[in-house]
Amino acid sequence: MTFTKLRHKSDKIFFFTTLISPVIVALVILLVIPFFSAFAMSFRQQSIADMSGGFIGITNYSIVLGSSRFWRVLATTSSYTILSVMLCTLIGFIAALCLHTQTPFKGVFRAINIIPWAAPPAVISIIWTQIYSKAYSPLNDILLRIGIARNQIDWLGFTGQGYTPVNLPLMCLIVVYGWICYPFVMLMILSGLQSIPDELYEAATVDGAKDLQKLAYITLPSLKPFLIIVVTLLFIWTFQYFNLNYMLTHGGPRGYTEVFSIYIYDAAFEKFNFGKASAIGVLMSIILFIPSYYYICIALRQARQKRLAK
Repeated sequence: MTFTKLRHKSDKIFFFTTLISPVIVALVILLVIPFFSAFAMSFRQQSIADMSGGFIGITNYSIVLGSSRFWRVLATTSSYTILSVMLCTLIGFIAALCLHTQTPFKGVFRAINIIPWAAPPAVISIIWTQIYSKAYSPLNDILLRIGIARNQIDWLGFTGQGYTPVNLPLMCLIVVYGWICYPFVMLMILSGLQSIPDELYEAATVDGAKDLQKLAYITLPSLKPFLIIVVTLLFIWTFQYFNLNYMLTHGGPRGYTEVFSIYIYDAAFEKFNFGKASAIGVLMSIILFIPSYYYICIALRQARQKRLAK
């Protein structure tokens, strides 16, 4: 009997291993091997002029960490990530609450709200480039007509008195990112709202609780696991985001909106210094390891809790 159980267990393990092996192979080929290749390249003086590259130790890391540009990019990326995640979460949470109510054409409104997330980045960049254009901006036209602005505002080119981690061009990028990412937050929170039993709200109503009290004592505590995962994922994605930032500003003006992804792109594909670009990428990966590890711990804990609940 014992032998039969062991045989059954080994067959089960072999079956599941066979199922997940293609994914593991794909991850190794697409993620693990490139990462360690980049890690090895970061210790070499490798450029387009010399692809063989000699071993130079930690020189690339010393150059990167010793430059003021790295710390400016770190400050810009951090402020961009934190403010973007806050904006996405706030808008997505409000949109989820509005769409969770019993309103007519609820499915249509949900589909409309997903459009920013589904639209191609190239299309979004054209739309927002026109909105932020100094000469043709409809936003400038509205502000001039209602008297808020006296002159045309150069939204993506304004530099002010000097660099600060929070500046007008960066805030414009944060607004765009909040607009394209809030649908993801909305969908995640909607799924969480639908998992909250109606009996809790009904009991709170009987006890005389107001809407804000229901939100504070029922909705938010019930959504805490969803919100933690959403915020952690958004932080990881936003910290390394590239597409629209590059399309709208290329890191300008004067590096005011340069984030890590643009910094790496500039080092690798404009300066063709692959060793330095790899060093920057490794440093960015080390920074992202903390939220990634936190996310994995949360996911494993929630999976363990569900297994124990069964």
